[in-house]
Amino acid sequence: MADIQIDVEFENQAREFGVELGGWSFGAQFGDLNNDGLVDLYLTNGYISLDKQSSYWYDFSKVAGGNSAIIGDAKNWPGFNGRSLSGYQAKRLWLNDGAGRFADVAPLVGVTDRHDGRAVALADFGNRGVLDVVVANQKGPLLLYRNTVAAGRHWIAFDLEGTTSNRSAIGAQVTLYWNHQKRVQVVSGGSGFAAQNDRRLHFGLGPKAQVEKAEIRWPSGRVQTLTAPHIDAINKIKEPT
Repeated sequence: MADIQIDVEFENQAREFGVELGGWSFGAQFGDLNNDGLVDLYLTNGYISLDKQSSYWYDFSKVAGGNSAIIGDAKNWPGFNGRSLSGYQAKRLWLNDGAGRFADVAPLVGVTDRHDGRAVALADFGNRGVLDVVVANQKGPLLLYRNTVAAGRHWIAFDLEGTTSNRSAIGAQVTLYWNHQKRVQVVSGGSGFAAQNDRRLHFGLGPKAQVEKAEIRWPSGRVQTLTAPHIDAINKIKEPT
């Protein structure tokens, strides 16, 4: 088998975007949480929350510094003995400002829990046209944050069903053309750490929405164009045969 070389380079721009301080991060999801047409980011974090007055960091640093070869396996760590390691961390909800920066508004919108967060998923539970947030925690409650957005902000969603393609339409790509711009989303079978978002694709459109068309590229290779999809509605689309 011949070697395949792909010339791809990555640059870490987390600091420039303002999302580098996530703590001991676990699950994270991108989604338009305020329907302004920009993709925001929700992140849950926290590792071991035990005694607030006693930290495990010193013992952890001894393992990391003196025994770097074994730090990858927790069975080699000293006992926690009730101490915390990156516990009680503040969660992050970063809103996109459209100019290349994200602002953390978590405490301003009621995201104030300090549980040891693990998985996070986004879904419109009430078919209201907004993305709600579900968070699973280690040794803590399951949290459902019911989202509310400013009145007058439009949205559109697509609920796809495959025929020739798989029925769940996993792998289908929707390109939405609106207000002389475009956004692309893909139906995924797994989203983030131990999580699965609603497979319906949700697009926020902002206060002045004019949708030109939506283009669906099905896993079968078929391309379908919708010239007048309904805004402020869930468009249920079945793959043409």
